Amino acid sequence: RYIINGERIIEAILSKEPNNSSILSYKAAFLGFRIALSNFKAITLGVKSIKLSNRAYQINPNCFNTNLEKANILNYSPKFVGGDKNEALKYYLKALNIYLSQHILKEDWNYLSLRATIINLMIELKEYNSAKKELDLLLLEFPNFKWAKDEISPNLKLLIK
Repeated sequence: RYIINGERIIEAILSKEPNNSSILSYKAAFLGFRIALSNFKAITLGVKSIKLSNRAYQINPNCFNTNLEKANILNYSPKFVGGDKNEALKYYLKALNIYLSQHILKEDWNYLSLRATIINLMIELKEYNSAKKELDLLLLEFPNFKWAKDEISPNLKLLIK
């Protein structure tokens, strides 16, 4: 129900602004949600999602949502269809830099989720020192961020030992 409602909103905006890179990125993300609900559609919807994401990036390579979605596709797609976690990290970091340059409010869930995603990906890539540095900075800024404090931190400590 929420996906259908979201897609209606996306299509309404795109009918007026067909080159809105941020909304094209949301459309790509919503295709990813559909894939998560039904893996049988992964091939056809995945190709559409990648094409939309690439189009959004061509329109505006300095859009937060565009870089975030490009990173998500690279991070969560299998290698055989172009998934690349190292490349995903580059786009996540670019999205973070864009966000920091455009936003004053850091208590936004997008910001916290992105920071946690970057740390988790660094851990997955076995970049433990970079992950620890990022985690320490995040917890310094948000000492009560439960996800980082109670889940990411203990897992990273086990890996570093």
